[in-house]
Amino acid sequence: MRQWDTSSWNTAVLLNGHLNNAANYQVSADRQVVQGVSRQVLAWTVDTDGNLATSGDRWVTVFDWNGTNWVKDPTNTLPLHSDSPSVAYIPGGQDLALAFLRRMPDGSGNYAGMGNTAHLWSAYRTFGGSWGKFVVADEAGQPVRAEQPQVDVSATGEALIILRRFGTVATNGELGQVALTRLMSTGQAYPPLYLTDDARQHWQAALGINKSTHEAVLLNVGRAMPDAATLAGLQSATDGAATPALSTAEVAVTHTILSGAGDTLETAVMQPAADPALDPTLELSQVHAPVGAMVTVTATVRNVGRADATGLEVKLYAGTPGSGSLLDTQATAPLTFNESRTVSFQVPRSAGTMPVYAQVVTNGGNVTMANDVGTAVLGALLPPTLVRVDPSPLVDGAAQVAWQAPAIPNIAGYRILRATSAGGPYELVGETIATYFTDTLLASGMTYHYVVQAYDADGLVSPYSSEVTFAVGHNTIYLPIIVR
Repeated sequence: MRQWDTSSWNTAVLLNGHLNNAANYQVSADRQVVQGVSRQVLAWTVDTDGNLATSGDRWVTVFDWNGTNWVKDPTNTLPLHSDSPSVAYIPGGQDLALAFLRRMPDGSGNYAGMGNTAHLWSAYRTFGGSWGKFVVADEAGQPVRAEQPQVDVSATGEALIILRRFGTVATNGELGQVALTRLMSTGQAYPPLYLTDDARQHWQAALGINKSTHEAVLLNVGRAMPDAATLAGLQSATDGAATPALSTAEVAVTHTILSGAGDTLETAVMQPAADPALDPTLELSQVHAPVGAMVTVTATVRNVGRADATGLEVKLYAGTPGSGSLLDTQATAPLTFNESRTVSFQVPRSAGTMPVYAQVVTNGGNVTMANDVGTAVLGALLPPTLVRVDPSPLVDGAAQVAWQAPAIPNIAGYRILRATSAGGPYELVGETIATYFTDTLLASGMTYHYVVQAYDADGLVSPYSSEVTFAVGHNTIYLPIIVR
């Protein structure tokens, strides 16, 4: 370790001499001046065999500068199998915030030294005290899998951790997305918020907090998926769109691509204020309730901002956003970082479809109103799913269309429509109460495109299902040969 003493570098000091032949790497450092005294801290990974594929001999060590020498922290009780430390002082004192990873065993009980199975930990050391250390949990209370955590602290003492977060298989989270969490005064961390959520890998995240405006400025590298098969595994079967890591309210950050066409260098800016928001889809106790039945409409209000959200009300309207009539209002308690709460309303279903929307309002901070609304439609009929078309096993040259009924009650039947061009226009070819239909009126050599709709006894019709395609083969006619 060498230090700059205002005019030159001093003599290097060997800090790892107590462990011969150990690998020492992933160094994190911070410094602050308190009452004219320079306080400095180092944290790094010690690996006794230097083998990145093993972790049982790996841990995070911490050294403090006492004004004369570097001293190993005697209170360090951070666990084995740990690496990737990031340390920062809390302004105005000598309390420390720390983030690191702990490698976890696989199904055979073996600890890998690399991969995306490491759990994110946070830790906090008070001046003269010991470390409090905690596994960071997600929204469901499960450990967060992460890479490359980095901690930074604002001038007001707000400690933030940026990380590459891994989520559920077959969603964008599987690829690794940039996420952000905030530390409590105890050192525990709130569930991290996804700041990116698209069908690309995001990594090499970096964080800096503007000391004047307190804006959090984040950098990361984005990489498009290299193969279509992996991308297809993330796409929704209904609309082909990428499946989000979490279907919750969107975080308000300003994204900018700085450079690059393949691996893009990207930046995002997150304001320091609260941002109360609603998850975009309201939950209904019955999607297709009978006319006159009471339906429970549930809105999930969530704070996707950095400051606590206060003075909150959720209002429910009949109609579409911006042109509805108020049905009910409910107040809700303050929300801290990425905290959520449900608010429920009772609404009678009217004839036909009845669009409703909820909106969260506040007399406190609100970064944006763009994520303040959630919507639903009472009485809506869902379309059939898993539609497929095959050659009929009973009729030559005919098509058998089959589907799965939507999981809602009170369906009276189905309409089958086809077109000779993808996307329509469609014409009705038949109706049935079954979940299959045989279309016999087909021309040899033609290609047809089918969709299916559900309907109820009141005449309400669902949207189209996804489209499926069927090509009719050419008929072969065999003529007899007569020999005289």
